Amino acid sequence: MKTIGVITTLIYIIFISWLIGDRFSQLNTMPLNEIGDFCAGAFGPITFFWLILGFIMQTQELKQSSAALKLQADELKNSVEQQKEMVRLSSSKFDRELEIEKLKEKERVLAAQPIFDLVSANSFSNVGGVVKHGFKLMNSGSRVTDVSISVPSKYRVTQSQYNIWDYKVSNSLELAFSNTNQTEELILTFSYMDGHRNKRTEKYNMTVECVGTNKVTFSKKES
Repeated sequence: MKTIGVITTLIYIIFISWLIGDRFSQLNTMPLNEIGDFCAGAFGPITFFWLILGFIMQTQELKQSSAALKLQADELKNSVEQQKEMVRLSSSKFDRELEIEKLKEKERVLAAQPIFDLVSANSFSNVGGVVKHGFKLMNSGSRVTDVSISVPSKYRVTQSQYNIWDYKVSNSLELAFSNTNQTEELILTFSYMDGHRNKRTEKYNMTVECVGTNKVTFSKKES
């Protein structure tokens, strides 16, 4: 755009020079006010032309600046969106890793716990209202130590202390109580040191039928 202005100005000057021709010599004899009028008339159009051209150039520069600013704003917006996405992905990855670690820790803790199963109920007696029920429990889980079995005060269990209860080892117990019901329901509480030497407590439900088949059921109590 500036080049067009320069070329136009040169052409205009050449045109004015051609238009005046050999009358340049008369400028020396003209009064100053007439010389001023001549310059104003001769160079006024080109001055006005440059004024318009400058306005057009400034408008174009402003448009270019606005476009550049818009481009920078778009780039900044895209950068912010990318950063948000990276933060979201990092957060999701961290949450997944945290969940995996929690699951691993849960599995590690569970692997160190015993699993007590009822192997058999091998004896039953009811003499004078005092019921004695013998049964055998096996540890199908981790080896544990310092095992203690407790029952409600109404009941009594023999051999309730074990220094070590190893994997796949069975122990015989006898439960004694005064019976007035056809079915007895109670909770056995096992306290022990697990495979990681942490103190733990688990509860098991036991149901004893005192008549008929003398059936015994034994299951872990849900926490």
